Amino acid sequence: MLITLLYSCENGTKTNQSAETFTPILKDTTKFPYKRLDKRLDVKDTTITVAYAATGCSCAQWALKHSSEYEYIYLEPKNTSIINADSLLDGEHLFQLSLKGRFYKVKGYPENYDPGKGAGEPARVLKYERIKILKKY
Repeated sequence: MLITLLYSCENGTKTNQSAETFTPILKDTTKFPYKRLDKRLDVKDTTITVAYAATGCSCAQWALKHSSEYEYIYLEPKNTSIINADSLLDGEHLFQLSLKGRFYKVKGYPENYDPGKGAGEPARVLKYERIKILKKY
């Protein structure tokens, strides 16, 4: 069964997205720290390059470039022995990273995400098993 949801963006425009590509924020998923209900991952590993965007909100901050547009995503380490990309941020430097992992099949937040005041919009989340710092600037 395919369900179509009506979703309102920050700028007020509305788009239709299928349930396969969007996780609705239900009562049990708005509690923080966040616990992902749908843990399905893409079948294939992917290697991506991202840069920290520093947008000043609790939304997805890692920018993935597609041609001339950027997609803002969340990052989640596969386990605790892998460096958490967000822990690299020191307030003085920005980073460009290479990561290998798999995207969750539905949008959401990284496991244990706690935005502080106000949650950002759900976005794609890469669960990564390898991280490499390409640039620190």
